[in-house]
Amino acid sequence: MPNVYLSALALLTCCAITALAEDIPLFDAKEPAKGWHFNNGAEFPGATGEVAFDPQVQKDGQPSLRLVADLSKGGNYVDMERDVTDQKLEVESVSFWLKAPGLERVTLRLVDGAGRCHQIGLTLGVPSEDWRLVTFPIARFFAKRGTAEAVAGVDKYESWGGDPKRGDGWVGHLHNFVLLAGRHGQAATVWVSQLVATVRAGTVGWTCGFEGATAMPAGWTHAGRITISADQAFAGANALQFERGAAERDQPCAATTPTFPLAPGLWEISAATACELESPDASYCGALRFEALDAGGAVIATSEIAVPFGSRPWQVQAKRVTMPYQTVAGRFTARIEKTVGKFRIDDLTVKPLDTARRLPAVERLVVATSSLGNLILPDAPRTVAFTVETRRELAPAERTLTWVVRDYWGAEQSLPATIPLTADGRTKERFRYRAGADLAGVALEPGRYYEVHAQVPLADNEPYHDSAGLAIVPVAASKAFPPAKIPFTARDWDNRIPDYIRLSDRLGFRTIGLWGSADAAAPYKPQAPGIELCKELGAAILTGCPANLNAIEYHHPGWEKWTDETAIRGAIRSWFAAFGGHQPKPIVVNLGNEPHGTGEQVKQQVRAYKIAYDELKKVAPDCIVVATSVEPNEEYFKAGYQDACDAFDFHIYETPQDVRTALAQYQALMAKYHCVKPLWSTEIGLNSQGLTRQHIAADMIRKFAAFFAAGGASMNWFDLLYPDGDGRALGTSGDAFNMFDSRYNAYAARLDAVSCYNLINGILDKTFVQERAWEGGVTGCLFRDAAGHCFAIIDKAQGRADLTLPLVGVDEVVAIAIDGRRTTFKTGGKGVGLGVGPDPVLLVYDGPAQLPAQTAAPLLRITAAPARLMRGVPGVIEVATSADVNLVTLEAPLGWSVERAAGQPLRFTVTSPASSLARAGTVTVRLADAAGATRAQVGCRPILTGRLGVEIHAAIRDGKPAVELVVSNQSQQPQVVTWTLALAGERALVGGAYAAPVKTSAYLGAAGTGSLTIAPAGQAAVALPLVASVAGRLYQVSATITDASGGTVAGEAELKP
Repeated sequence: MPNVYLSALALLTCCAITALAEDIPLFDAKEPAKGWHFNNGAEFPGATGEVAFDPQVQKDGQPSLRLVADLSKGGNYVDMERDVTDQKLEVESVSFWLKAPGLERVTLRLVDGAGRCHQIGLTLGVPSEDWRLVTFPIARFFAKRGTAEAVAGVDKYESWGGDPKRGDGWVGHLHNFVLLAGRHGQAATVWVSQLVATVRAGTVGWTCGFEGATAMPAGWTHAGRITISADQAFAGANALQFERGAAERDQPCAATTPTFPLAPGLWEISAATACELESPDASYCGALRFEALDAGGAVIATSEIAVPFGSRPWQVQAKRVTMPYQTVAGRFTARIEKTVGKFRIDDLTVKPLDTARRLPAVERLVVATSSLGNLILPDAPRTVAFTVETRRELAPAERTLTWVVRDYWGAEQSLPATIPLTADGRTKERFRYRAGADLAGVALEPGRYYEVHAQVPLADNEPYHDSAGLAIVPVAASKAFPPAKIPFTARDWDNRIPDYIRLSDRLGFRTIGLWGSADAAAPYKPQAPGIELCKELGAAILTGCPANLNAIEYHHPGWEKWTDETAIRGAIRSWFAAFGGHQPKPIVVNLGNEPHGTGEQVKQQVRAYKIAYDELKKVAPDCIVVATSVEPNEEYFKAGYQDACDAFDFHIYETPQDVRTALAQYQALMAKYHCVKPLWSTEIGLNSQGLTRQHIAADMIRKFAAFFAAGGASMNWFDLLYPDGDGRALGTSGDAFNMFDSRYNAYAARLDAVSCYNLINGILDKTFVQERAWEGGVTGCLFRDAAGHCFAIIDKAQGRADLTLPLVGVDEVVAIAIDGRRTTFKTGGKGVGLGVGPDPVLLVYDGPAQLPAQTAAPLLRITAAPARLMRGVPGVIEVATSADVNLVTLEAPLGWSVERAAGQPLRFTVTSPASSLARAGTVTVRLADAAGATRAQVGCRPILTGRLGVEIHAAIRDGKPAVELVVSNQSQQPQVVTWTLALAGERALVGGAYAAPVKTSAYLGAAGTGSLTIAPAGQAAVALPLVASVAGRLYQVSATITDASGGTVAGEAELKP
């Protein structure tokens, strides 16, 4: 429908992408009356009538609705109304054709997003039997009221309802459209056709499901083998399939959707993806991303939607993404990255959540110390700088910042403090404010991981919040050792970044990876970015081969020139002539990185490795040549690559057991080919997306233990960091690997950075000497040096146990928890009392070269403790000891109450503050000796909840199997929660009994995450289709509910559809 005002404006707008307005029909084309309801104005009794589709009356061939208003027996009005809340219409105007015989005016009621009803009387002029166009420009009406440009034709306006404290005018989206009719004492009929809401362009979403398509949809760009697949669609008949074979590995396989209008604000972006890919790690993947574009067509933000790897059935990923203020359009991009196989996408959907046009206030809040990585030296200042950058000036009441120190689990470690924000000019288009705080008055334990949380109040929005991790740790103990003695190397996404080099040194890496290179043609210009910084830090270096053999491995453009023996030797000689004098030694050269190919390509690679190795040993006999990083692959041994290295190398991102398996396979190949050499891994890590830093840190500890216990010689944990100046990488697959939060290039330590520091500086030059497996699934891994300094990793992967480790003759033990907390035990030579569980414990002591053959009965143990505690509700913890009960104490986080039961000295009641925002609280029970020193220490960490309950049921929706999640709110306050549902496996019925769980091929037919608002003492439910399920099988389903404070409740169920 034409809109004269907007059409005129369009003539004045000239840009690459124009976004003005769109018309959204409020009549369903197939069922015009769908969603419409009749109301007889019951507050004024007597009126009757109806609203219905009238097939006999049309306007320009378009259907109409008939509204009958009979007030002959009383009443004041009737109306036709429709709730359009779910459409999220950021409305500019409403327009419709009206046939109203005998009427001179019409009344509209429009309900806005804040619940206020706006009633508008519009004059129609002289009564007429004809159709008339009625347009009400909502936005302009409120903008121009009381001015010479006020909207004409409005004879009456009034409003009511909603929050009485809110200002006047329109707020948010259109929720309800209501058209009133009726003449006192008479009957009347009106017809309405072509009713539309005109909304700001880019606020109504976009979707693509490939139904009915036989070729790439119009407007898409693509490269590679991409087809419409009818074999394995997610929903409906078709999906888009990307396929790349080994012969095409070096060719792009990618597609981009057309651009479509998109407004700034909060959006939900979702898609279904599936894949069958060769994936050594998570970077060998299918990647689906979303790009926001400005008016010039430039990409201003990129959001990662899904990056499946390996073999994955259909999964729906839904993410909430805030589009920058300059956004006018968006598009999806999809591609296969680094690998071969198949990748499918379907049901691409972009849905608005909040596109209200308000200038975003805070764009970023940076929390930082003066110490790189927020790893603070013990004698350094403990000041924190807060920098707030905003899109508008903050009002006086908004120029404050409240900060608090928390532990990893969110438990408060200080009282909140509020400080003023001071204006400090501008950064480009942003206003800048600063504040500072001194943590000297906060009792921070050396070595322990903390987070500083800060928030800024906003008059027009929720407070803006951000945080950063920190720890107080001394200079790495490894710095006192020659690099060759420390069996760890550093490696990063980009080895040229100076802060990566500095933070590698800070963590204790003594050999740091660089990107050494040289040109392929004389004079073979050499490069070694960062080598001077390594020299300054006293670090040895690990460089890629100066001759770019990786180009041969991947057939990068120009790879053929590196098959020339003269180029290989010339590049190596040139590089070592320039940089071979680097001190300290050794210089380690890694010949390649994750090569691909078989047959002749492998032979081609090995020929180059042999030439390079020969030249390296000629020019630098003392350098260590590490083979290209490849899985245990006999084809390379058959080709003789073992003759071109001093050590083997592999990368691995799976489980600790997989690390052991890879080492064993290498050892078998070395024995078979008579070439026993040290085994290195220049990349060990974890495919971390979606996992907690606590899980990652525990996995790191287990893999360090597994690698050295199984015979590994030198390793690296991947990865440290990657610059993120705009702060948009949080939550992406790449960011999940990083030990440092890289937003705004501030590089704040995460929990796993502290674990890495503790592992490197605990193991140091010690060698692995023994593993133990004790009763109850408890394991130990011991490292020891010639002087008797010991470092042990004590673990229990499942469950928890309290025990005594009888370290006979050891008088003092330091235990290091997953978050770096240190406890010194005085054991009296008899042993240490510990609690162990899924978070491994590190022990440091001087002692014998063996772990005890058995554990002993616990000196102190927890006999009862709640797994979950409701905030503000007491919970009981009971302990037992064979020692004097008066020497037992219990410690809880700051602000918690602890009460010891009268007459029951080993029974404690703990209560968290009702207002606490902690996700969990660490409770520590300590047994002291007569002198007050710690003899034994155990603990628990109950999850804090907002009084939520969770149930998972099998259900039927639209005649098909579904999974229903029901969340209960047991509190007297409304709760807004996020939920996730996932299929964990399935069990088939075999011989009358259900078999062990296996990976399921069924999948959830909608996004397995979302949010719910639950009324006080109420429930809310969501049901997701269970697709490709098999009757009679049991499906294992897990759910996690997270409240507004971060507290979680989990549930599991086995369902039979």
